[in-house]
Amino acid sequence: MAFRETITDALWMSVLAGLGGVITEAILLGGFYLFDPVAKMTLEEHGAMVVLSFLVIFVGAFGLSLQIALEGQFWRGKWK
Repeated sequence: MAFRETITDALWMSVLAGLGGVITEAILLGGFYLFDPVAKMTLEEHGAMVVLSFLVIFVGAFGLSLQIALEGQFWRGKWK
């Protein structure tokens, strides 16, 4: 199966990059939560900020990935 380079493929790739960023953050924060008592207390106190950080990480990874993918397609002449 050949990889088609369409704008939709770039969008899906960006969504997966955003989800990958969120999963990575969750693993890191989970490790701190489980093994560091000070971090556990801090994460429990600032739970709303932790949830907001998931959104920020998703949007950042999504946007950066989408920009790089579309720019690469543009410079390779996939669309004009």
